[in-house]
Amino acid sequence: MKKIFTVLCLLLVCSAVSIAQTKIGYSNGEFNRSDGLRIGSGEKQGLAIKLSKEKLQLLKGKKIVGASAVFGTRNVKNLNFFLTKALGQQPLYEQSVSGAATNWKDFTFDTPYVVGDETELYLGYTLEASTSYRPLAFDRSVGIKGSSWAYSEGDTWVDVYDNGFGCADLYLLVEDVDPFTDLCLKTFSVSGYYKAENAYKYTGQVLNFGTQSVKSFDVTYQIGDNEPVAYSFTGINIAPNETFDFELPEYISLASGKLPIKMSVTNIDGAVDADMSDNVDNSTIFIYPSDMEKRILLEGFTGQGCSNCPAGHRVVEGVLEETAESIVEVFHHAGYQPDSFTMTEDGEYCRFYNDGTYFAPALMVNRMLNSDLGTLGPIFGVSDKNLEGTIDKAAAIQPYVSVGIENKFDNETRELKSTVKVHTYVMPDADINTLNVFVVQDSVIAMQSSGGDRYVHRYAFRGALTSAWGLSVTLEEGKDYIREFTYTLPDAIKSTYENKYSIPTDLNNMYLVAFVSSYSSDPNGCTVYNSNIAKFSDKGGSVGIEGTSTDKASVHVYVNGGRVNVQGDYSQLDVYDMAGNQVGCWNAPVESFTLDAGFYIIRAVCNGEVVSQKVAIMK
Repeated sequence: MKKIFTVLCLLLVCSAVSIAQTKIGYSNGEFNRSDGLRIGSGEKQGLAIKLSKEKLQLLKGKKIVGASAVFGTRNVKNLNFFLTKALGQQPLYEQSVSGAATNWKDFTFDTPYVVGDETELYLGYTLEASTSYRPLAFDRSVGIKGSSWAYSEGDTWVDVYDNGFGCADLYLLVEDVDPFTDLCLKTFSVSGYYKAENAYKYTGQVLNFGTQSVKSFDVTYQIGDNEPVAYSFTGINIAPNETFDFELPEYISLASGKLPIKMSVTNIDGAVDADMSDNVDNSTIFIYPSDMEKRILLEGFTGQGCSNCPAGHRVVEGVLEETAESIVEVFHHAGYQPDSFTMTEDGEYCRFYNDGTYFAPALMVNRMLNSDLGTLGPIFGVSDKNLEGTIDKAAAIQPYVSVGIENKFDNETRELKSTVKVHTYVMPDADINTLNVFVVQDSVIAMQSSGGDRYVHRYAFRGALTSAWGLSVTLEEGKDYIREFTYTLPDAIKSTYENKYSIPTDLNNMYLVAFVSSYSSDPNGCTVYNSNIAKFSDKGGSVGIEGTSTDKASVHVYVNGGRVNVQGDYSQLDVYDMAGNQVGCWNAPVESFTLDAGFYIIRAVCNGEVVSQKVAIMK
């Protein structure tokens, strides 16, 4: 009896071994259930991963018995897995399934597919989900060129390796895979922003595509015309389907222009890799001139009747006080009820909410989607964390172009002649690029809910000299695009939304904002490359955010013995705590006052402009 039992146990063990399944794919398995994505604005969504000829050789004769996937939502329908030699063509195998989950789940195929002599093979799925859901899942690692594909409108598929999403959270389930070692060098990102005479540390990432853990490997890299350098990584343990990040020594490029970077991974655990085709990456990054000026466009959505907006404005002021980036501000009086400032174009920009709901205060940085925030469009709610994080992301992306503005203003005729020059350093990938030119008025004194009758409205949008969506421009690498604009400054600008309210203009606070962006019918496809702001004046020139406020020397704020002292000629003084609550207000100069221990923002109105300063009270 004991012998029979032993034999049965051995048979069960052998059976378990014979049906062992291996996950094959490019994901490192990471996923946050609140981190789903959408590609495009249609209800139909889809993801696929591609296996090359070299990868398929490692699996030849083995059975693909299913797929493993995770989704950003369970609320999907018509979920269909498929295997195909080419995306968009007749599948080799397809199967409709149900039970999409926000955790990893295996889906078994009714009929296994045996890998043969295919030169390429895709595993993918399509589904339908309401546009309010984000069903697609990525691991947020570094992408691999040609490995992860997303369904796009018009029944096309696009490679999303350089979108910042990482790799698709999708695996093949393959039976009886023979052990192999395969380290994959991920694609080096060329979209970063690098300037001459600045030191950078370039980083890389590898994925263990194989079935066995990796304990060591070598990296050989060559930057520019320098000699190749080899570096060994030992004493590590990269499990299958795990990624490993490595950092190269600091490098400074003294000249601008294209810089080739060659990198290869060899000597994996002292042996030759099973697939050497993805162990080499040759990339070219662009080094911008040391005097390159990149400015980030910050668009706000606000309203005079919005009681929460003043607190949001103070959050913006606090963040911009601390950031090292140059910011161009424009505030649209939209997203809430129309008011005295609202222009026709303001309402059109509400498409960037991209979910059918509007709110204020709200912000948008470079019209780019920050997928970390979980929004469906570029617009997000106001908070220190949201704004700081999105500015940081925008700052790390190369600007592609420079934008220069030269203004000449005739004081007698009040005519502005402006020349906008765009120089293209690197060609963007977009099919359509546009130049947008806005008229903006700063420091307008007007009513504001929760702000009083003499609230200072910053950088209000007053109209576009182009259309609301800009002028289509043809960019050529290494060449300039120049466009001239003429504008007569009226005594007052009437709201074109209702044609009721007029806001008097003030030459000292009038600005021209110009920016170049991509354009798409998809609200997430209108990313701003670079922007600039220039004051209306007969001197011309341009300024960043640091140049658009009154010199702080005209209002001197300091703390002495726990008392705040304010010296200077100002007409209004407001004090706010870091939560945005107003804790003090004076409509005439005051020599000093006391505050509880903590951090505060002091805002003084001086000659129609605003000076903001953060102070700390220690007791």
